[in-house]
Amino acid sequence: MVRKPLSLGLFLLLWVAFVTACGSSGGGGSGSQGGGPSFNLPSDLSAFLVKKVCIDNPQQDPYTCTNRRELMPGESLHISNVDMEDSQVSDALPLADGRVVATFDFPPFHIFNNDIDGYDLAGKSLLFYGIQVTRDPVSKGVTWFRRENGVCSQFDSWILFPRFHSGNGMLSGHIVALLHGEPWEKKGLPYPGLCTGTDVPALTKWSSQIVVYTSHGTPPVAKVMLTIVSEHYNSASEETATMIEIFYSTDVYGFRTRWELWVRQEIGESPVSDQKCNGPKRKGPWLMVDCRDFSKVRVNSPPFDSVVWLVHVPVP
Repeated sequence: MVRKPLSLGLFLLLWVAFVTACGSSGGGGSGSQGGGPSFNLPSDLSAFLVKKVCIDNPQQDPYTCTNRRELMPGESLHISNVDMEDSQVSDALPLADGRVVATFDFPPFHIFNNDIDGYDLAGKSLLFYGIQVTRDPVSKGVTWFRRENGVCSQFDSWILFPRFHSGNGMLSGHIVALLHGEPWEKKGLPYPGLCTGTDVPALTKWSSQIVVYTSHGTPPVAKVMLTIVSEHYNSASEETATMIEIFYSTDVYGFRTRWELWVRQEIGESPVSDQKCNGPKRKGPWLMVDCRDFSKVRVNSPPFDSVVWLVHVPVP
């Protein structure tokens, strides 16, 4: 995935509003979101960050097995997630310090190319899972800070969803918060850079859904997965926002099983093709202009040594 420069200036989030139940999410979220059967989420939502491995056969798609476990830090991957066009690999890889990196890996796969490859690096605070660092070919490495009482922190800066679910059934909530990005790599600074920017307000929504992902294979098969959908707006309200990034996290493939970019239709861009992602491309005033669905898998032969790639991810 290549983020558009506008989308990186957007976001979000300081814990300045209470977590509330908010009903169904408003703007973009897509995959085909079917009603499906009712379900209960686990109280600990960490299962939706790291991809899984089939215990009996690591070369088997974890979607098709019930006896599975989380991928371990530094473990070689027999299976990778790839988009519908086989143009980008994205694996949700755990780090030894507890963070998770979702890779943006372009051909040649499994070799870090400084010019085109990148990642989203997610961590946890007491309350939330959230993105702390991003990297793409345009903006390069960016640390996401929030400032509170004059003190800067990467925690609760770009929030994805809560760490815990205390209720029964569906997860639903939102926050209006603050954050700013520090492009340390472009400035020639060591990670994490300097926290000198001005925080901006933005809205984040999260909800649990049963999502039907894009059909693929011969014959085409659509995977149906319990998913936490996180919507990130570039303003404090949906009414004033002009852009949304949407992240889909599953308890099979982990963080960023799917990603979407939505803009207001009056901006005049073209919708993303159905070959990239299923689901409606227009919802109310919103238009989906980019998307990656990583519910497709490929077998790595030989297995991918993730350590070779992860040495390029910054450490605290």
